[in-house]
Amino acid sequence: MEAGSYLKNILQSFIIDSNEALDIKLVRTPEDVEDDSVAFKPEMSHQIFGENESVFGYKDLQVKLYYTAGRLSTYLGMEYKAQVDPKQFDGATADDVFGAIGPKLQPGFMTNLDTFITSIDKEQTFKPPGKLLSTYTVNKGSDKEKNFEMYSCEIEEPGFRSYHERLQTFLLWYVDAASFIDVDDDRWRFYLVFEKYKIDGEYRYAMCAYATVYLYYAYPNKTRPRISQFLTLPPFQRIGIGSELLNVVYRSFIGDQNILDITVEDPSEEFVRLRDYVDATNCLKLESFSNDKLFKGFSPEMVEETKKTLLINKKQTRRIYEILRFRATNLADAEEYRTYRLDVKRRLNIPYQKEASDFKKLQRALNTEELRSTLSTSTREQRLENLEKQYQMLEGEYRHILERLAASKKEKINRVVMRYGKIAVRKRFRNRLRKKMRTVYIHPGAMRLGISSGTASKKMPTFYIFIKEVVNYQKKKKKKKKPRRYTPLENNIKSRERYLETVQVQSGKKTGIASIVAGSHQSAKVIFDDSRIAEFKYVWLRDNCKCSECFHGATKQKLIDSPSIDVNIQPRSLTVTPEGNLIIDWPEGGGTHRTVLDAEWYSKRSY
Repeated sequence: MEAGSYLKNILQSFIIDSNEALDIKLVRTPEDVEDDSVAFKPEMSHQIFGENESVFGYKDLQVKLYYTAGRLSTYLGMEYKAQVDPKQFDGATADDVFGAIGPKLQPGFMTNLDTFITSIDKEQTFKPPGKLLSTYTVNKGSDKEKNFEMYSCEIEEPGFRSYHERLQTFLLWYVDAASFIDVDDDRWRFYLVFEKYKIDGEYRYAMCAYATVYLYYAYPNKTRPRISQFLTLPPFQRIGIGSELLNVVYRSFIGDQNILDITVEDPSEEFVRLRDYVDATNCLKLESFSNDKLFKGFSPEMVEETKKTLLINKKQTRRIYEILRFRATNLADAEEYRTYRLDVKRRLNIPYQKEASDFKKLQRALNTEELRSTLSTSTREQRLENLEKQYQMLEGEYRHILERLAASKKEKINRVVMRYGKIAVRKRFRNRLRKKMRTVYIHPGAMRLGISSGTASKKMPTFYIFIKEVVNYQKKKKKKKKPRRYTPLENNIKSRERYLETVQVQSGKKTGIASIVAGSHQSAKVIFDDSRIAEFKYVWLRDNCKCSECFHGATKQKLIDSPSIDVNIQPRSLTVTPEGNLIIDWPEGGGTHRTVLDAEWYSKRSY
């Protein structure tokens, strides 16, 4: 018994996670072959090594699947420290790694590393197949600038059939239930993304992403493109390539009168989020999705405009309507928020209504005993509970899309958060928040700008500053940092009863010197030469608290003196209007960033 247990433990040491054992590389130079930093792992391997995603028979196994960056010339190799001996372990043999991966690769792949390194020289003559549709640049003007080119291609393109045979092998590691398509069908369309980079003054290309689209027939004389495969390779993810590629696919069909709409075949959760983001971004530009029309409900006008201009089908249009209406809904208004929830739940309740209708039909056709044996119906409480769960899940998905929408737009306004957001931070959190601040987004409820602390800890809550309007914001190149000049509103956290700095104050035609005083955590005063005083009041959110008291007077300015006052705090300025609005301006090179805080809006007490 003990011997059997000992033998089992030894055999367990020969089992390796196949995802961890495999290294994939897109090799640009011979140096990349030995550079582990350019390697990336598969997300799955069950389509090659079985459901357990494991390899038996080796210790410290390393499987090397290398591609040249452009041509995708392929090398397969493996290394290990020890292999199971069948004589010692009752005939147990090691898994055939080459036998599992090899048949999926294009015949003729290399197993000699020196031969593969020699083939890298051919990269300088590689040119992407197909027609150039678009270009895309990230980090423009910086040392990290990258340029990408997007191409469309058909299978008849010279050399592309062989190239696609190598390209499609990536699907096995990143797309669940992936299958190789029948490229002999001429209704397939292919879209490729390459990074264009320089080595020794010569341009070269690296494969980044690709998509396949099949042109289905739609009665009576239309075509319905269906996106079948869509993949961005790991080294190129999270830099916007996926959304750019999807837009390129859209634009290649928009304007064609023979196209009915564009659909997607069995999309993954990641692709659903990508599609929602792209469609929401595009629909924001449409007249039928203006805030006024969103609050009137889902309409045939929306369906017609999205189908005509963006080739979006009715089901997806409804989803985008709900996302954008959520964005426009003021969650501080309880009635407005309730109206939105009911609108979504009415759609979610449609299957239950159909179920009730079918039940009534069965009641008429069957007796009581037959009815009981045929189906079991859920109670009203169960249906309401299920509806609420479905809604909360949807709202979470919609919030994710809106966060990305805000992060991709001028509404992100990092400088507003960094310079003015800290007035909302308690002293003990201030330094920690400055280090941990990572995510900035605008809430759908009347543009609430949120600052996420980057942690799930209850000790690090999320703080907010409220922004009414942002205009003409342009992110400029980083310049040499100057010593930080804190504004009085920021410094009031440091000292409650301290004169902070002297500023120039203009009131009508008079110009005088005055001081800004931090009177308490909740106010700051501007004192003029003639003893006039203007007081600004504000509060912050307390530890994720959402009660009405925490919002009372949030960022609302109380103007004791009636005339309009301009307070110039270089290199930015604050302007207080008689209505109590606060206008924040500062120069940004050749542009100006303006933030308008509306006093009336912030007087709302409920959330």
